[in-house]
Amino acid sequence: MRLRLRSPWSLILAFLAVAAIYVTVPPLIVAGQMPELKHELTTVRTDLHQKKFQQLDTQLGHLHATLATVQDASRLLFYLRVIPHYGALYANSMQLLAGGVDITQGAAMVLQGVPGDLTHHKIPTLTALLTAWKPKIMPAMPWIKKASLAWSRVDARELPGPLQSRWALIHQIQQLMPTVIAYAPALASAGPTLAQLMGEQQSQRYLVMFENSGELRATGGFMTAYGYLVMTHGKVSSVSSQNIYTLSSQVRYRPLASMVIHRYLYLWHWHLRDSNWSPNVPTAVHNIYKFYDSVPGAPHVNGTLLVTTWFVDRLLQDVGPVTVQTNLGPITVTAQNANYEMEYMAEKSGLSQSQRKAFISVMMKSILDKAFHAHGVLLEKILTTVIQGFQQKLLLANFNAAPAQNLLNTLHWAGTLDKHVSGNYLEVVDENLGGHKDNYFIHESVQVSVKKVGAKTFENVKITWVNPAPPDGGWMVVPYTAWIRLYLPTGTKLLHITGENGPIQQYNNTSVNKTVIGTHVTVPNKPSATAPASRGSLTYSLLLPNHLMVQQLTLQKQPGVRQINYQINVLGIKRQLNLYQDTMLAGL
Repeated sequence: MRLRLRSPWSLILAFLAVAAIYVTVPPLIVAGQMPELKHELTTVRTDLHQKKFQQLDTQLGHLHATLATVQDASRLLFYLRVIPHYGALYANSMQLLAGGVDITQGAAMVLQGVPGDLTHHKIPTLTALLTAWKPKIMPAMPWIKKASLAWSRVDARELPGPLQSRWALIHQIQQLMPTVIAYAPALASAGPTLAQLMGEQQSQRYLVMFENSGELRATGGFMTAYGYLVMTHGKVSSVSSQNIYTLSSQVRYRPLASMVIHRYLYLWHWHLRDSNWSPNVPTAVHNIYKFYDSVPGAPHVNGTLLVTTWFVDRLLQDVGPVTVQTNLGPITVTAQNANYEMEYMAEKSGLSQSQRKAFISVMMKSILDKAFHAHGVLLEKILTTVIQGFQQKLLLANFNAAPAQNLLNTLHWAGTLDKHVSGNYLEVVDENLGGHKDNYFIHESVQVSVKKVGAKTFENVKITWVNPAPPDGGWMVVPYTAWIRLYLPTGTKLLHITGENGPIQQYNNTSVNKTVIGTHVTVPNKPSATAPASRGSLTYSLLLPNHLMVQQLTLQKQPGVRQINYQINVLGIKRQLNLYQDTMLAGL
């Protein structure tokens, strides 16, 4: 049998066909889709910014189809993977495309449950919408998870030139998707729980503790006032507040004070106003209830809110100024002057106690009325502020109802210390014991250094305070005296402390599974307005437990602190960050 050889023309035609399929046609398809892709991306951003959700749903469908076409064409260029340099560019581009196809699919599914116009919805109606939205959110989650995985593999250093300028947006979405994955299922199921919290069926009364973050304490600040927030049918039906000493005078629970409270606050007994000594919010609220429940005739409450002054400032930024009528005349409170006005009313106004306590009550009622009547862009801003308040521990809550508390736990908004942590751990807890408001001015930073010597692992934690506030006659600023505790992995041993001027405590807190080391520090004032800022520091030298995975570090932020600058050096790997919320650092 003789084999017939193909003619050269047949081979040439076959080669041209393969070249067209794998070399020429795919780039032409991709290039042809680029103008349409740019137009659709611009339209999607515009519709999203303008909250045109029905149009956005349609545009996401178009964008999904275009991205899928580009993805299919690009797959034919698979041979680029083996070409140096181009292989990495190709791999990163394919991950972006895969993530883009999946995220547009998931987002379109989610948007099918969103009303076309949200501008007239207020908090109660949005709560009801969550229940109806759940069947749309859950089926979309697998697509969003696939997109997050694909985009997490994208390397900023290996992107095609046109995409390099878009890295900031790409990185923002990279960070956003894990948050969506973590929060969306819980929020989708939260409709009935939120309705209960807002008193839709039965009125809910919450004990509100107003914490002055200028005088920092473990859960956010000195509890300067208390009050009640009553929610009925999704609205604020009443807000009241009084000086904390009014409630303290009725307390019948009077345990002996701890060593630190006795020594530095000069008290024999523990008082309600100092009951938020634990940075673990459920523990602190449990202690608050021990005092509160001993008050004869104290109204039943459904939960407790801890509201810091920083959170009030942020709400005022959203809703705008409020005016409070006082015996001194009308006082307009803004985000810029709220802390000063509250301090002035409490310390300098000369008004009676009943008039002073009414100031906070009327101010908070005005702010909350504005917030609960907000809609559209203003409501979006307020909800963002509330979410950030919980994330950054400037607003804290603890609820009696298990579904509500479980929701806080799921969202990591419960203010709990992480009991079981893989790797290293640190929380710095700063308690201002001077009775003044130095923390409005002080800047705090932390340096963490970890090194190995043989089989042992050593850690240095240096805390530095810088106080630029000029002398004010002792009204708000005095030499800063504070009790500083480090919460560390169980089994950590203290080797040495530098900078302390008081006793040293070291113990294991089994309820949160941490070793706690505390001591006292004093930072002097500036001697004059023109002098440099005053400084002080405290350094802990520690021996970490054997076999601790130090390449991973969990940093938890103390409630009531806006931010702390951290400089990390673990075995020569350096990181620097401003800590706004609890953070886990990996790959150290």
